[in-house]
Amino acid sequence: MSKNFTVIDEEFVCENCGKKVTKLGYTARDHCPYCLYSKHLDINPGDRECTCHGLMKPIGIEKYKNSNLKELSRFASGLEKDLSAVENAVASPLSNGFVDGTNSKLKMIKRTMYGRCGKELLAAKLILSNG
Repeated sequence: MSKNFTVIDEEFVCENCGKKVTKLGYTARDHCPYCLYSKHLDINPGDRECTCHGLMKPIGIEKYKNSNLKELSRFASGLEKDLSAVENAVASPLSNGFVDGTNSKLKMIKRTMYGRCGKELLAAKLILSNG
């Protein structure tokens, strides 16, 4: 059993809603982007080694909106407010992860260099670290 992510990108028909789910083109998927039901297929992401193959009902936001844990309640309410964006993020092959990662890296360098150098040295450090 491998603990690495295995990419198995395949079309399937959702056993809950019956809609055809097309390939993403870059990752393994075991959930339906239309009804959010999943099928238990993997032990580790993409390995398809699970034998149960049970349908997994999506957990409702309503269950957690009224939680006693303030953070969980706020998170669930935030998801509900922007549910269409969340659904699109799950279904879309597009990602801004690379841009966010680069931005975070540059901000970290800027913070560590704050007050220690001039603009020229900071610019050189940013250019050299972008490799």
